Amino acid sequence: MNRPDSRSDTTEAPLWHMVPLADYQRPARPAADAVRSGFFGLFRGERQRTPAGQLVAEEELRQPSVDLLNMLAGWPDWRDPIPALEQTLSDIASSDAGPHRIRTVVGAPYSGTRETVRLWAEQRQWPVVAPPTPERILAQDESWLDAIAGDDGPPLVIAELEHCMLRHPFGLAFLRRLLDRLRASPRPCLIATNSWTWAYLTATMGLGDGMATPVTLQAFDADRLARWFGQLVGCDGPVLFRQANDGAHVLSSASKAGADPADTQRLDKRSSFVARLAGYSRGIAGLAWGIWRQSLEAALGEEVALGQAEDEAAAEQRVIWVRPWSQIHHRALPADADLDALLVLHALLIHGGLAAGALTTVLAALGARAPAVLRSLAAHGIVEEHQGRWQVTPLGYPAAREAIESEGLMVDGL
Repeated sequence: MNRPDSRSDTTEAPLWHMVPLADYQRPARPAADAVRSGFFGLFRGERQRTPAGQLVAEEELRQPSVDLLNMLAGWPDWRDPIPALEQTLSDIASSDAGPHRIRTVVGAPYSGTRETVRLWAEQRQWPVVAPPTPERILAQDESWLDAIAGDDGPPLVIAELEHCMLRHPFGLAFLRRLLDRLRASPRPCLIATNSWTWAYLTATMGLGDGMATPVTLQAFDADRLARWFGQLVGCDGPVLFRQANDGAHVLSSASKAGADPADTQRLDKRSSFVARLAGYSRGIAGLAWGIWRQSLEAALGEEVALGQAEDEAAAEQRVIWVRPWSQIHHRALPADADLDALLVLHALLIHGGLAAGALTTVLAALGARAPAVLRSLAAHGIVEEHQGRWQVTPLGYPAAREAIESEGLMVDGL
């Protein structure tokens, strides 16, 4: 599938850019959305109704096939942020000993930060350290530490610091030894870490002391989010995304190079969907993308029109309908979720996901309750098991984060 490269756009500011962590700016969330979500709204999802006067009848809409969905909202290419990373960290390989020798990139869950750092390192043929297993961490396995102790060579890359620690006395002692070795070595090092891990380790052991200022990918505001979604469309010619209830313009792929934006200019009514999505997702690319995909609907026959569209008349029919924001099914925690559930979610976020056995180690007080809590959260789409680790799902993250913050537990800064 061919699609324009966001890096080739010379008329607009780059979609991706990095900023010091303290300069991260979340897009504003409309007050009505914040009030409606509230504490109780997180635990009890409201039944959404189709309003009277719906522009496109429900029976005429359907969930797009996987192929059509991939054409409309293709998977993010995490190579796209690499230029922003290179611009910010261009001196890492040649910097002298000192605070700039160890550089840190902090990323919110599903921001693509870990994937981008790994891809950049692979391009430059820098060694990426595979994290130790929880068993090796708890055993204080010195052989893993010895394997990364070389003082010579290209920058060493730790792409997932969150998987090199456990919130346990032995786990934190292991991490301290790792950091001591990195600080003692003259070899440059690039560390990528989950924003929750960074917040926890900064508060408990002063992780950033003596290091250069951490950087992060700037949050997506509504304008950049709309441009990005337009560039993820994989078919030739413009596709217009309109709100299903009133036909309001959501966005268009006409911003792609060579496309005619005439259709977009003729539409006066604008939807607030993307602005509300930016606020709800906190400007985190992967979260916004996941919600965007689930909001898309196609009228019967639309897949054929998108696949053919060999003339101008066919191209003008390329309209994809977007479910109104009020009808989006947002994940909600179980109605009986208690402090144990929040502690499980908190531990999963701090560690970037945990195997069931490691979760029991970290939350020993939960004992035999942990599996039941995981099953309940999984049934509501808040957590899932992926590659042996339980983790908070992209669609479940907003509800999980807000519930954790409402309880007064530590949250990340992004």
